[in-house]
Amino acid sequence: MLKRKPIFIAILLLSSSLLQAEEMGLADASQQIAVPRVDVIGNQEQLLKIPSSANIIDQETLETSHVLTTNEALRKVPGVVARDEEGFGIRPNISIRGLNPTRSTKVLFLEDGIPLMYAPYGDNASYYFPSIDRFSSIEVLKGASQVKFGPHTIGGVINFITPNAPEKFGGYARFSAGNRDFLGTKINVGGNGMLFDYTHKEGDGARDNTNLNLEDVNFKITKAITENHAVTLRANYADEDSQVSYAGLTRAEYNNFGGEYNPFNRDDFETTRYGLSATHDWQVADSTLLTTNVYYSYFDRDWWRQQSTTAANSVAGATAAGGAPAIPSCIALASSRLAGTRTNGDTCLGVQGRLRNYETYGVEPRLNVKHFFGELDMGVRVHREEQTRKQRNGTSPTARTGTLIENNERTTNAYSGFVSNRYDIDQFSITPVVRYEHVENDRKNRINGAKGEATVRELIPGVSLGYTPNDALTVFAGVHEGFAPPRVEDLINNTTGGSVEIDSEKSTNYELGFRSKPSKNSRIEATAFYNDFDNLIAVGSIAGN
Repeated sequence: MLKRKPIFIAILLLSSSLLQAEEMGLADASQQIAVPRVDVIGNQEQLLKIPSSANIIDQETLETSHVLTTNEALRKVPGVVARDEEGFGIRPNISIRGLNPTRSTKVLFLEDGIPLMYAPYGDNASYYFPSIDRFSSIEVLKGASQVKFGPHTIGGVINFITPNAPEKFGGYARFSAGNRDFLGTKINVGGNGMLFDYTHKEGDGARDNTNLNLEDVNFKITKAITENHAVTLRANYADEDSQVSYAGLTRAEYNNFGGEYNPFNRDDFETTRYGLSATHDWQVADSTLLTTNVYYSYFDRDWWRQQSTTAANSVAGATAAGGAPAIPSCIALASSRLAGTRTNGDTCLGVQGRLRNYETYGVEPRLNVKHFFGELDMGVRVHREEQTRKQRNGTSPTARTGTLIENNERTTNAYSGFVSNRYDIDQFSITPVVRYEHVENDRKNRINGAKGEATVRELIPGVSLGYTPNDALTVFAGVHEGFAPPRVEDLINNTTGGSVEIDSEKSTNYELGFRSKPSKNSRIEATAFYNDFDNLIAVGSIAGN
């Protein structure tokens, strides 16, 4: 059952205010202005002219392919690899051009041009992700053109587009069922510039002792306020209550029982996410458009996991809280798993509660000016993230409280801006772009009192070249700096508050390719790329000892 949240009060207030505005006669020009949102690419005609590798998965492709998950959809894009995890695609592991796919930390995700992840600067991990049913199309942009979006500019940017709110009343309902106890419900209804969208999915996951249950509610309003002003307002509520494990398999377990085997039957994963955003378009002149995004999101995650390694099996939380010895039964469990013996996770009397809370908000105006020599894009972003991270270790597999061994507050203030200008010279174009990122991080350990701060500054240049001899061919080349800020926890030491001396991830990225549409029903694209890293951040793994 959906819980009562402030977001629904906000929905009602936004709805009533816009309906009142329409009744006062302020929305007569609703058909004279484009839907307010930030596109990474735009339509198929604009795609042909972009001097970088770019792809659009349109609504027809998503519908005719009957994709169940985001992973299935993105596998249609060259250079993108999607690794499945739980079976529903709600925690995608996406890689672009060979980068580490784990938690999609190397990819910038946007929704209608607005940051989608809960902490894109301080902890860019996809522990939350909307259902693919929520979107009407997907844009994927690589190369130097991605510098306009940031902060992650190494692999690429993926922009998920939500459906436009219709003027004419209509909608549909869809119900589905399948094996592994799958049930799905989709309700979509709209009219008068408003859209309501509801998704429910539940079923068994890809492994034993895995069950998924999620709800997603969206409300969207698009209205023209005057002839030159229009606004889109969005509200979202998402809830997940699943049984999801974090533990992998030993080689012996995989050989004996297969990839679906999972001995941990008490893990519990609960999340709540709600967000509000507004996009305002101001048509300053025929050739000048100012688009402003304002956004806020709240994300809460409680993940209780049965302990599965001797390094973390002390009730007090290993050496971080005094170095209590590992529980003998957990040592026996680990030995059995290495030997490939079928085990019961309940024999290890311990559980870890990884409790996370994030608030993210910001504002981002972007100016587009079409001029005699080409097109100018520029914008700024003011962005803030607040993280609260706790860990409690319990003394039984079903415990949902315990000894507090981590209690961290982390904040990030980010200020960025970019300027990009395309110069058209006959059939050629050159587009220099530069972005500046100023990221202030601080971290406070509320257990030992240690605190520290660190600032990251980076100037990110790029340039792309295009040659378009006709409407069916574009040849492009580009070079740009790849940048990704380090996580707060990697940058600031938790014990002393001092700097860990981990620099930002940096690379120099090159690409050369062409895009062709020889006929109405055919398209060809090929790109060669080379990423040269100055600094590559690789997160350690227990599996790698």
